Amino acid sequence: STAAVDPTVNEAVDASSQVLSGGGTIEFGDDTDNSLTIAAQTNSTVSASSGVTLSNSLQNALAASITLSDKGDNTADWTLNADGLDLDFLAVGDSITIQNVVTATDDDGETVTDTITVTINGTNDAPTAANNTVTISEDTGHEFAASEFNFADVDGDDALDHITIAT
Repeated sequence: STAAVDPTVNEAVDASSQVLSGGGTIEFGDDTDNSLTIAAQTNSTVSASSGVTLSNSLQNALAASITLSDKGDNTADWTLNADGLDLDFLAVGDSITIQNVVTATDDDGETVTDTITVTINGTNDAPTAANNTVTISEDTGHEFAASEFNFADVDGDDALDHITIAT
């Protein structure tokens, strides 16, 4: 058999509505049978790296994202298709793995399996901040607070390090 190609996908820079798509062909061989039946599990297994929590809706969307079509010639085409996924929370080093076990069965009921594995790797999304204007009276001081700059990091792994004030 020809092993399934196991793609790795990086989270997009702005992955608040990411589309995952791709696919390939998986091939099985049998020395006496040219008409294997090939089927995939109904829902893929989805797992996340340590410290990553997946919402139920994301878990369900990823579990249903791999489909398979038996071509009737000991090969099957598989497709990865999921859109509107919010993956911005994945930081560098975080990952999500989708696995779908494909089974080929011959006329004698003998089976062999292969697993399609898709890995989604997190990226370091740039933090955001917003301009802020502070008006003070002459000869009056003002101590800035980090909250005044509306700093946010969708990865959740960075903190405001410093600010630069330009006049």
